Order: sequence, then structure tokens, then C-alpha cells
Amino acid sequence: MEGLISQGANKYKALEFTLKNNNAQAEHLLKHLTFEPNPSLIQAIHNKILILVKYFVEEKGANVNFSHYGSNTLNVTAGLENRHYM
Repeated sequence: MEGLISQGANKYKALEFTLKNNNAQAEHLLKHLTFEPNPSLIQAIHNKILILVKYFVEEKGANVNFSHYGSNTLNVTAGLENRHYM
């Protein structure tokens, strides 16, 4: 069963927890980006620059969906509507 976190702040907190606590899951997040992800968002996730991740998720409207599979594995899809950034 999948759970979806819809609030931007909650999405950021879930991503922040994953990045701080499990490098393997951070890599898993990157591998499951779909649609047309913003390269700056991917780089921010990869480099664990949490303030930039928060900026793209909350301020720029990145569509980030967290789904829970099994015990504690996270999957993320991050896509942006047809917008241009930076």
C-alpha cells in the first residue's frame, strides 16, 4: 500500500531525513526521478544541499511525490510542469 505525502513542507522533511540518514536511499531517490526533472533539483539532492532542495520543492513547485514501499524504503518522482528555471 502506498502513502502519499502531499504537503510541500512534509515532503521536504521526508527528503531531509532520508538524505541525512541513508546515502543509499538518497541514491535511490535520484534513480527514480521521472518526467522532466529540474537539473538544479537533481544536483541539490545529489549534493545534499538541503536549502536548495527546500527551495525547489516549496518555492518553485517541484512535483515531488514520496511513496512508502515495505518498511522504510522511499521512492520519489520529481517533475516540473513546463516551466524554465535559472
